[in-house]
Amino acid sequence: MASSYLKRMSSGLLVRVISTVLQTITLLILARQLEAVSFGYYASTVSAATFVGAVLTFGASMRIIYLSAPGQAQLLTTLRLVSIAGSFTSGVLSVGLAVLIWGSENLLLLVAAAAAVFVEVVYTAEANSHFARGAVRKAELLILAKRLLPFTFIVVGFFFSRLEVTVFYLAGLCLSSLLIAIVVLSSLRLRGMFSAFIEAVRTSRHYWVSTIMATFQQLDVLIVGGLMGGAQAGGYAAGYRVASPAHLITTSITAITIPSVANETISLSERKVALRSLNRYMGAYACGLIILSPLAALIAPLLLGKSYEDFRWLFALFVVNAAVNSWVQSRIGVANSFGYSAYVASFLSVSTVASLSLIAMFALVDTLIGVCIALLVSQIVQAIVFSFVARKGSECLR
Repeated sequence: MASSYLKRMSSGLLVRVISTVLQTITLLILARQLEAVSFGYYASTVSAATFVGAVLTFGASMRIIYLSAPGQAQLLTTLRLVSIAGSFTSGVLSVGLAVLIWGSENLLLLVAAAAAVFVEVVYTAEANSHFARGAVRKAELLILAKRLLPFTFIVVGFFFSRLEVTVFYLAGLCLSSLLIAIVVLSSLRLRGMFSAFIEAVRTSRHYWVSTIMATFQQLDVLIVGGLMGGAQAGGYAAGYRVASPAHLITTSITAITIPSVANETISLSERKVALRSLNRYMGAYACGLIILSPLAALIAPLLLGKSYEDFRWLFALFVVNAAVNSWVQSRIGVANSFGYSAYVASFLSVSTVASLSLIAMFALVDTLIGVCIALLVSQIVQAIVFSFVARKGSECLR
């Protein structure tokens, strides 16, 4: 059993590593071609679209991964549709708001930001639906597909065209969005859709709140941009986005193991193996990120350009933050698996609001290092609390 998890984990990690490399190169090319301020606009629009999408999708991506029973097929299909409708609407609203604030000069870049969020949310929901049903290969193909087209287009634009890379990046995202929309919409079953939607709203409220609070934390980019502005906001946004691919490995490990941890139809011994695998791999991954974080300070400015040289320490700190967050996400997954989703949602609400309040306070006095410390401390507090909740929930397996 343990060797089976090791084999699945190795395959999943390889796919995530490739996906992470593709996304990292894509973001590096985009950031290098843009000024720090323009990249700040992009990152702020991504954060806004992600948050609004979390509100409009009812926590679909998180809820889907726990739907493994055959009788939940209609609910699963409905949540896949919700992920498309909510993400598309959030993109339109976010671009409209961004144009009102910054004008239409960077319209293509703002639309690309919204399209990137649409691709991320919908492909993730679709991949999670396959993970929940045990179709790991299909899920892994989707993980690669959502990175491959934007990467291919932006690389072609960077090396072989005089046009702005934003045009090519947007073209890749639009094609990727069209393909996944066709896949999801072609498999819909309209019969029973309304009742399934009502059930989705009713049964997903704790996942909904947890997703909103998790993405609410991303509004720190908007807060820093609004209160500090200029190059500091661009540097903060670049640090956040450069470290964001590290979360893909976290998603892979949890997506492979959490369905088995939560599955009450399999034996306790199988669920124990899944839980041990999750703890072992996530702990090793978090420690590895912390050890490698100084490399981010050395390499990122070289790749991004001179306008980011003053933010070396910021890149390292964001990688450390990603390491702590990886453990937080794994503990949240375990807690949700054992019926503690209400506790997770409640504490996320309180801790996120407190964290953003501290970030806003430091941003008001123009202290970027204070903003970053507030972000990291909030993650450490969440790691401690959710570790306790997950341990309490998993006592039934002991």
